[in-house]
Amino acid sequence: MLMKTTNQIFAFLFFIVVSNSFQPNLKAQNIYPPTCYSGKQLLKEFIREEMVYPEIALKKKIEGTVELSFIVEPDGSTGNLNVAASVSPQIDEEAIRIFKKVLWNPATELGKPVAMIQTLDIKFNIKKYKKLIKDRGYDYFTYPFKPIDSSNHVYKMKQVERYPKPVFSSQDVNFSNFVARNLKYPETAFK
Repeated sequence: MLMKTTNQIFAFLFFIVVSNSFQPNLKAQNIYPPTCYSGKQLLKEFIREEMVYPEIALKKKIEGTVELSFIVEPDGSTGNLNVAASVSPQIDEEAIRIFKKVLWNPATELGKPVAMIQTLDIKFNIKKYKKLIKDRGYDYFTYPFKPIDSSNHVYKMKQVERYPKPVFSSQDVNFSNFVARNLKYPETAFK
């Protein structure tokens, strides 16, 4: 009985050794998909704050989810943007406008950044949008300054010759004075 059990154990161990020898390149693959810089929750909040429902779509009561497909490159930049699921030209355009403001962390494979296809769904719902504009206190907004660079490319400090500085209209203004003079609270903040 002891000899039979010993033979079974040796046969089992031999089987394991032989089966593993035929798979020499087998490794654990740690692949992590691209992520938004701020995380999923802050991305949802950003979309809520940034969204401006197109007037034509509001009047025609057009709703739906725009699915954007794109590649996040190893440096975090995006490319090959496609509208995988369209709702309407105006809503698609708004989804693309919002998408272009989002920064991404690249996918990683075994700890190294790699290019990977990613999708982003942006939902357009009129009832939720009307509640949203009531909550945030505005329907649309205008930026006080036209952006100089619309590429939305973020450079690392070691990639620039000079560090960026804000441009003020007068020399006696510094950043804190500028914010104090130009910060305008929405009416709903006083209530």
